[in-house]
Order: sequence, then C-alpha cells, then structure tokens
Amino acid sequence: MRLYNILLFLLAVILIVSCKSSDITKKDSTSRERFAIIINDYYKKNKSDIKKYDVFSVDESFPTAKNYYLYSVLPQVEDNFYIMRQKDAYLPSDYINYRGKIFLLHEQETDNLREHSYDEVLKCLDSLNMLDSTHVKLELGLLKRENAVFRRVLYGSKKAVYYTICKDKSFKIKKRIKSKVHIYPDDKRFENVCD
Repeated sequence: MRLYNILLFLLAVILIVSCKSSDITKKDSTSRERFAIIINDYYKKNKSDIKKYDVFSVDESFPTAKNYYLYSVLPQVEDNFYIMRQKDAYLPSDYINYRGKIFLLHEQETDNLREHSYDEVLKCLDSLNMLDSTHVKLELGLLKRENAVFRRVLYGSKKAVYYTICKDKSFKIKKRIKSKVHIYPDDKRFENVCD
C-alpha cells in the first residue's frame, strides 16, 4: 500500500512538472488572447478615453518579416461602416464587450474562432447606429445621388495607442506608443523591440 502511494505521488509530481514546462515553453498565443491583453491594458491605462467614449476600434497587423504583432486602439466617434453589396466594406470581424465598453476587433486572420457570428457583429454595429446603407441604396436605385447624405468619419485629435507583442513572448506587451498620427507597422520605433 505504501509503495502504491509513493508511485501515485511520483506520478502526480511528474504530471505537474510536465504541465508547468509545457506552459513555460508555449511561445505563441491566439489572436483572441492577444486582443484580451491589449484591451485590458488599454482599459487600465487610458481612463480619460474610457470615461469619454463607449466604442473603440482595435486593429491587428502582422508586419512582414518582423518578429512582433502590432495592435492599435482608437476611440470611435461618428465613425460608420458603409454596407455595400460587394461585401468590400471594412467591417470588424468580431467585438468584445469589456466592462460595458465595446471594442470592435479588426483581425488580420479572419478564419480564427470567433465569439460572435457575422450577423451578430452587424446587429451590434446597428445597435450602436454605426451602419450606413447609403451606398447600397444608390446601387439599387432606391436613392438618387443628389439626395444621398453620407455620414462623416471623424477621428479628430484623438490619440491611438499602438502596442507591440513579441511573437516569441506573446503574453506580454513589449512596447506602447500613444500617437495622434498613424504609425505604420514597419515604423523604425519598433525595429529592435523584440530582439
């Protein structure tokens, strides 16, 4: 009986150690996990924007031949998604409702497992009054061009926050830059961030 308990204890220790080592060697995360890291950080560190705005856009990009992911978070004001028959509108692939704030996700790899269907994303945008079907109405002849009123897209002086997450250490934000101007994925400021 005592030998059985010792063997059982050793088996449990081996199992725990192997689980811990697999966690340590895990280098990549899913897109959803990275979005969660970014949104949580943004919510904690940008209190003035969190108090002022209800909807935020989170864009994901994978710079070519770079060893990091780049994300940008920007408050949305009077920004609309134009619905078109060709489905070439730049619609979010998903959204996260985080503590009462909506974060619209623009994933690069849209074949990832989503939390919400395409219809649910459209319903969310519609509930936020962010859909504009003017283009479809013009295309179908339901509206004359001279009667069309296009909503404006305003970004104003809001600052976006850009985040880098290293591909080989993807559970940690490596760099954060707040900027009023758009930062491109291959910007020199990210050059050696993950080396």
